[in-house]
Amino acid sequence: MDVEDSSALGESIVDQVEEVVRRSESFGVRFSLSDENCDKAISLARREAAPAAEKAADDLADALGVERGAVNGALEYPLQTDPYRWLGAAAPNRCGGDASYRFAALLPFGSEPEVEVSVGLQVSYDLH
Repeated sequence: MDVEDSSALGESIVDQVEEVVRRSESFGVRFSLSDENCDKAISLARREAAPAAEKAADDLADALGVERGAVNGALEYPLQTDPYRWLGAAAPNRCGGDASYRFAALLPFGSEPEVEVSVGLQVSYDLH
């Protein structure tokens, strides 16, 4: 469905639901990225996370009165938006495309497309 069509179609569906049950529990739109665009967005998020991790490590080293050395390890983990998802379950689509995002806020019909993409990055540095 085209984004332009979501507003009219969404309002029509809500009207029909409200005719039957008198009140809809929730309504709105949620956007997601295609696999290809998700990969690009995750890559960009990594490039933004790495300098932030480095700055945090520099600040910590300064506070400890030591010098930060080279990276000795890094770990990326998906940030989940579903607090009820059991550990060990398949990783969610981090770009908003799977049912694990059912608790994410709905946007009003006719909203501009918006998807938040995050990566969790843990970096270990040598300290001198």
